[in-house]
Amino acid sequence: MEAHFLLLGLELVHLLGAQHAPAVAIPSPECQTKCGEVDIQYPFGIGDRCSLSTGFNASCQEVQRGVYKPFLGNVELLNISLINGTIRELNPISTYCYNSSGLMDRHTWQFDASLSPCRFSDVHNKFTVIGCNTLAYIYDSNGTGYQSGCVSTCQNLTDLADGSCSGLGCCRTAIPKGMGYYAVGFDSGFNTSQIWNFSRCSYAVLMEAEAFNFSTAYISTTKFNDTNTGQAPVVMDWAIRNGTMSLGCEEAKLNKTGTYACFSSSSECVDSRNGPGYLCNCFQGYEGNPYLPDGCHDVDECKNSPCPSGGVCHDTIGGYRCSCRVGLKFSKQNNSCDLDTSLIIGVTLSSAGGILFLAAIVAVLTRRWQRIVQKRLRKLYFRKNKGILLEQLISLDHNASDGTKIFSLNELEKATNNFDQTRVVGRGGHGTVYKGILTDQRVVAIKRSKVKESIEIEQFINEVAILSQINHRNVVKLHGCCLETEVPLLVYEFISNGTLYDLLKCEQNGILLPLSWEERLRIAVEVAGALA
Repeated sequence: MEAHFLLLGLELVHLLGAQHAPAVAIPSPECQTKCGEVDIQYPFGIGDRCSLSTGFNASCQEVQRGVYKPFLGNVELLNISLINGTIRELNPISTYCYNSSGLMDRHTWQFDASLSPCRFSDVHNKFTVIGCNTLAYIYDSNGTGYQSGCVSTCQNLTDLADGSCSGLGCCRTAIPKGMGYYAVGFDSGFNTSQIWNFSRCSYAVLMEAEAFNFSTAYISTTKFNDTNTGQAPVVMDWAIRNGTMSLGCEEAKLNKTGTYACFSSSSECVDSRNGPGYLCNCFQGYEGNPYLPDGCHDVDECKNSPCPSGGVCHDTIGGYRCSCRVGLKFSKQNNSCDLDTSLIIGVTLSSAGGILFLAAIVAVLTRRWQRIVQKRLRKLYFRKNKGILLEQLISLDHNASDGTKIFSLNELEKATNNFDQTRVVGRGGHGTVYKGILTDQRVVAIKRSKVKESIEIEQFINEVAILSQINHRNVVKLHGCCLETEVPLLVYEFISNGTLYDLLKCEQNGILLPLSWEERLRIAVEVAGALA
């Protein structure tokens, strides 16, 4: 028994008028966008004024209670891809089987999509034949003269292997581009009497290559035909086509027919690679539906973390850019953000410079603070050592020497080279005497007293005031004092002839001689004169 089936039905009725159907630029918001588990994306649509044209019009049918599936014509639709320009449908499997009477039943299919927007994909589909001693062929009866096929043979099941489709139990062959119609035939000339007891059916179908994986069970059982109730997935390349007057991008952009379908301002036209017509794609860096106004929107590429490890992604209009975090730089060799040694060196040097600068600032501030503290401390000592009292005594006493003054500590430090030990000219129980040179080049003797008690300080001030009044050639002249230290300092005229002890003693041949009465009397008279 032999049966031939033509896969047309509603599809043909709809498509015959496709070239005259007006295009729908914007589908109604009320249009159904999903049927069952399948998204129906424009230019495809369900219902009136929901698709670009009649050829893209689908129906949503209840195949069993509560279960809905989409159909293009009478072919079940599995999914739609706008990006790839493909749809997947279920294609009936042609069979050639022994019946219960031992005779062969042949059920073959023809699929006519020549007037639709679709063409059978030459990239994704293979004409697949399963059986033992089977010759099946595929042909186009629409005048192209195309015909092809393959032979599948086997003597027993032990010769077969799962996953292998190279002629033993299974064979496959490619199809040409632009194919919109095909029919299947089986050659009855093969002798199948030797294999009917273990392989009673042969199958042939144009189907998606990646959806098929040969199993030896397909030879001895009806498992292959039972899958999807005698159907297999097939991939169709669709495009914007207008019947026999299909236009490419150049012609369509001229919009001569008013049906240019790339409505999004961020879309571009791409010529179909399988037959006449064109597709619309969103610009690179955009996604969405290019067939709708404002359907393409910018992609946030940074969501997929496209930048190398350690990088920072910055989304831009239509793209993105990567940058490395601070302290890292991009390495083309490793395609990663690596440690930036030059930056580390720069930061180190800058840090070192900054530290040195801060150290210098701290040193300057410390010196300034020390000077301020010293200045305050000197003022404190000046008040403690009754400096104001001495100033008043000197100013009130008109008999005081004009050369008597209160020296600052800075003046005396400069005169004695900061009280260098090489300037010491005498030490005693009451203090130390330093030789100093004032700024006016006067050579002076500076005595650092050991007086500490406050009652002695007042006595010291009074003595200074009294000594400042004495001006006699036999009395060492007092130039002044310094009260800016804890221990007051006296500034005398420097005597280079030795000490009083040196002057009073008289040595001859190593023997100390006493002063004569004449010398003693002279000294007494002159001392009395000085005290008077």
